[in-house]
Amino acid sequence: MSEYRSKITAKVEGGKLLRMELELSESGERVKSVKITGDFFIHPEDSLQIIEKTLLVTGIGDEPEKIAANISEITNSQGIQMIGITPQALAGAFLECVKKAKEGEVLGKPDPNVKAQGGINVPEGEKS
Repeated sequence: MSEYRSKITAKVEGGKLLRMELELSESGERVKSVKITGDFFIHPEDSLQIIEKTLLVTGIGDEPEKIAANISEITNSQGIQMIGITPQALAGAFLECVKKAKEGEVLGKPDPNVKAQGGINVPEGEKS
């Protein structure tokens, strides 16, 4: 049994690093787990889990604008402040992780050449 997993490290607009790890269900149709880290700031600090939970229920075929809007809605309603990261960058990283997880399944191995969406790109020489 192969796994639908991926990990990316990306530099967002403004120079902050964003790392995302994602695992899809065995069917590859829904998100099983997602973990976000990086050198950006979020307040309150435990709010990142709220954003991760939002991504868990996000459709993997949703448009980046819809995902970013969902993240914006939850951050606004919960009073979450993000510094050095945007909902658009998170949405782009999420979709790139989904894409890479599915490609890894098809190819039987993860692809180390990540080009992320949503205004983010991988630092030169980084491998996933």
